[in-house]
Amino acid sequence: MSTAPHLRNVLDHARLARYPTRRRQTPVRAAAAAGLAWAVCTTAFGSDAPYPAALAALLVTEASAFRSLVAAAQYSVGCALGVLIAVPVAVFVHPTLPALCLVVFASVVAAQHDRLGHHGVHVPITALFAFAMARSQLWDDLAPHVLETAVGVAIGAMLNAVVFPPLHLRPAERALGELRDQLARVLELLALALRDRRLPQELLGPDWAAGLDRAVRRADDELTAARESRRWNLRSAARGSVRHLDDDVLDALARVADRAREIGRLLDDERDERGPSPAPRRDAAQRRGDPVTPAFRPGGARLLVGTALCVRSCAGGRPHPILPAARWAGRRLHTAAGSTKDHGLARQLEDMLASLDDGRGAPTAEPAPGAGGAVEVGRR
Repeated sequence: MSTAPHLRNVLDHARLARYPTRRRQTPVRAAAAAGLAWAVCTTAFGSDAPYPAALAALLVTEASAFRSLVAAAQYSVGCALGVLIAVPVAVFVHPTLPALCLVVFASVVAAQHDRLGHHGVHVPITALFAFAMARSQLWDDLAPHVLETAVGVAIGAMLNAVVFPPLHLRPAERALGELRDQLARVLELLALALRDRRLPQELLGPDWAAGLDRAVRRADDELTAARESRRWNLRSAARGSVRHLDDDVLDALARVADRAREIGRLLDDERDERGPSPAPRRDAAQRRGDPVTPAFRPGGARLLVGTALCVRSCAGGRPHPILPAARWAGRRLHTAAGSTKDHGLARQLEDMLASLDDGRGAPTAEPAPGAGGAVEVGRR
């Protein structure tokens, strides 16, 4: 068995497990925001250790401008609620155990509001900090703490929203490009398996379907991150329309990947038909239907290769020029299918091509005599 498919699977897995760029950017932004908040407080207010400012700045630094602004609002509201809950009790009631329990109960109830998210934990933290102060030291200690927190929140949100706000378009482009390449290679090797009557696992490796699933999930995650990074982003690139990062592109590729897995399953069903005993072969044929006919294999392989060409050009613009002819050839192939397995494979091929076609469901005119040869581009 050739080691080339296994080597390609290892390379695909390493590429999909690559450390995302945004994971490197967020710590750098958090460190810059915390350092800037510390420097501003020490310079403007003469604070010796303005840790509330640095803490607030790093906690509101998120992977996108939108999430950073939301985190800043949640952090600010959480701290304000903690102060509003604890200060009246600390001023008008002597710090006692019942008063402490009342502050904790009220702050925890307020922290459970859904709109505060995970920053709701700052409600009881700030409330306990304010309550623990003696009444004589309340304003001397609490006012600088609140001011430094406000400075840290403002600097953390501003750094993400104004100073080179994060925009995660290139990771999404790379993920979709890698998905297209991997899916097209799978289709080409499935075509080879169909034409030469070989099992897909011999060419693609045992976990090729799982690798395809990982590629689809990674593209989905990166596309979601790219879409979120464009919200409330002031960079000019964020205001433009990115056609090749459309969700329709990912949906079409995901549907093609589903059909490719189904074709692999249908071809794997022929495994038991190679057994030495005729009786098991007849029983297997009865369970799964008739095998693939020899007349179907060359046309199905050519159509798979043509589909791979269309997959490589599936980027949200005009479809590949051979797509109309491929859809017409797919219908002809389905009509000429001579067995149950032929019909199943032809149906999966037609679904693939329909997913890639912008006018899915619309009738495709029969190509001119010269256009039919376009499908033969993938002939091996």
